[in-house]
Amino acid sequence: MTLLALLTALTPTASACGGFFCDVQQPIYQAGEEIVFAVDDEACEVTAHIGIQYEGAAEDFAWIVPVSGNPDLFTSHSAIFGALRTPTDPTYSLRREERGICASEARLFEAATDDAEMDSGEFADTAFPSDGGDGVNVIGQERVGPYETVTLQALNATVLISWLQDNGYDLPDALEDTLQPYVNDNQFFVALKLAAGQDAGDLMPLGMRYAGCGASVPIQLTSVAAVADMPVDVYIAADARAVPDNYLHVTLNDAAIDWFSGGSNIGQVIATAADEAGGNAFHTMFSGAMPATLVYRGNFSQTQLAATTDAFAFVGRLRFDYGIPITPELTSILEDVLPMSNDAIANGIPAAQYYQCMDCWGGSYPSFDATAAAERIATELIPALDEAQALIDDYPHLTRLSTTLDPEEMTTDPMFVLNRDLPQNIASGGMATEVLQCGLLERRDKAERLLQLADGREVKLPSRDWVSRHGTSEMELMGELESPAAILIEDYGAEGMGEIVFDFRDEALRDARRTPRAGCGCQSTSVPWSLGSLLLLLPALARRRR
Repeated sequence: MTLLALLTALTPTASACGGFFCDVQQPIYQAGEEIVFAVDDEACEVTAHIGIQYEGAAEDFAWIVPVSGNPDLFTSHSAIFGALRTPTDPTYSLRREERGICASEARLFEAATDDAEMDSGEFADTAFPSDGGDGVNVIGQERVGPYETVTLQALNATVLISWLQDNGYDLPDALEDTLQPYVNDNQFFVALKLAAGQDAGDLMPLGMRYAGCGASVPIQLTSVAAVADMPVDVYIAADARAVPDNYLHVTLNDAAIDWFSGGSNIGQVIATAADEAGGNAFHTMFSGAMPATLVYRGNFSQTQLAATTDAFAFVGRLRFDYGIPITPELTSILEDVLPMSNDAIANGIPAAQYYQCMDCWGGSYPSFDATAAAERIATELIPALDEAQALIDDYPHLTRLSTTLDPEEMTTDPMFVLNRDLPQNIASGGMATEVLQCGLLERRDKAERLLQLADGREVKLPSRDWVSRHGTSEMELMGELESPAAILIEDYGAEGMGEIVFDFRDEALRDARRTPRAGCGCQSTSVPWSLGSLLLLLPALARRRR
């Protein structure tokens, strides 16, 4: 059985040092991290594709990751991340209906013949070998793409960091406590630094294959350079739905979503729900058939490309005939083999922008060696694109899970398992309905409204005009209905329907108690709930399997 996971952990920072670490005096928050795991349970082999984002000086870049086996390293391609991320981004839509005969703001007599409108918005055991006497065993050192890499094991984290620092890997001493548990588990470590002559613009995803029978994210290592409420998205492709095994699972409260802004607050709702579940919990954004996405068309011909000696036609063939996107990997090659025009350079046009539209910037194209350029692309780019596309083609099911974590919550590496007993399909995002209750020829902006949520609740809201005149918003009027953010908290595993830790669904649907909104002349469903009582309850209920 095989499964694939993509982790996206983006941190909003003013100035990011990137990778995992840089500057031994001060660890800097990482700009982003993306990882794809392909795990073959039968062969006990893991293939990982790791995207690295970094801003800063090349000499300051250092990156390290623990793996369960001695890896084979290769270059990967960033296109796989976008191909999985884009079609599963959640969309929260608000459908509008009218009851009665509504009059528009502009024309008094307007029949309610409008079609329903849609407003949507996007809103994340191997034994340690002989070490030769210094406590560090260097398994291998090699150049992989733009990186100098080393794979090693160590008797303790202190000697591991000392060896890396002595050999030009800019890692902080403070990393020792975080690395020691991985050392205790006899993990291998892969460390990267940029090779001489390379700069931050040359970064590209790294691939690795190693022995292992499961997928987990080394989040404890991330804690050294993480910000509060760091968003984490995990994509898992397999033949069934994936669930967190040692973290809890939360279902979000529909009333906490800001449907009037396309769910723009979804990140905060997930963060609140995870906190209500004790800090270690994921929400399922999407589960269903693998989207039919393309990394590229797969019809690359080196011979055909080598015969394309016009620079404009050469890049056009890559983009439009073969469907190869202008990614950092392709841009880096093109800068070497097909230089930018002098006019574009003089105007400071970024390389990625130039190759997207070469005829936008004027000037003549420099001559280039089409044969050598085609060779570089065939050997450095196409194998990674082929492998990325194969991953998408080979798996029928995709699960996307999301959470946020504070550094102090990163005490356990999340692990994921497949569960075939749970419902397999969960839509990305959702839809609510806003009903305008116009009566007879009442203006739409003056009509009171009914918000119908997907879970069956109906919430009475004042008119848009009333909201505007009182300087408030629909979400402020929702009040206590927004809590808790986690309407259901469950403990899942590889089998069964899971165990319920906290269930607020019946109380949320209860319509026995209503309280009027001050000044709006309408009513809204209200339910009794205490966040404090839930937080006191959770420590006794929240279980961890490992």
